[in-house]
Amino acid sequence: MAGRDKQEDIMRDKYGRFIKGHTERKGWKPTKKTREKIRQKLRKGWYIKCLHCKKAYYISPCKPKYGRDKFCSIKCSSTFHKKDKVIHSYGYVLVNMPEHPYCDINGRVREHRLVIERQTGLYLLPKEDVHHLGRKNDNRPEKLMAFVSKSAHQRFERGGQVRKSEIIFDGRKLKRSNKNGNRNSKVF
Repeated sequence: MAGRDKQEDIMRDKYGRFIKGHTERKGWKPTKKTREKIRQKLRKGWYIKCLHCKKAYYISPCKPKYGRDKFCSIKCSSTFHKKDKVIHSYGYVLVNMPEHPYCDINGRVREHRLVIERQTGLYLLPKEDVHHLGRKNDNRPEKLMAFVSKSAHQRFERGGQVRKSEIIFDGRKLKRSNKNGNRNSKVF
């Protein structure tokens, strides 16, 4: 009987629950696969797919989620968040460009600034402001304007007087020239 109790103790997990399908053998050690199967049977949490690598991973019910239920590892989280384009909470499109001289702390630049920089051939300074002539995520050159300062931008939005010297780039002029017959003219 003493031997049988010892055998039953081996076939129980750390909580005293009986694990079926295992026999006592000398020198027998469960493989990684069988250990994982045993763990899966004992778990009370759930499995979720990682947003980046699509691998299923376990989340215990006692841990608070706080956004950790989206990725299986820190590596997947960091590579997922380094996408080429991300939409900011204000609606602007951010582009991942850590080599840009005026990128933010995450290495991203607003796409409308890049479009105007491509049109003018110069970097926009942080004090220079961009105005959208439509939606914030529509970054076509003909829908953008660039101003020398934030005050000039605000005066333009409120219908005030803005001098031509305060406008760096005016996308409305591109739109007019395309309507006058230059259909194939693309500016990049």
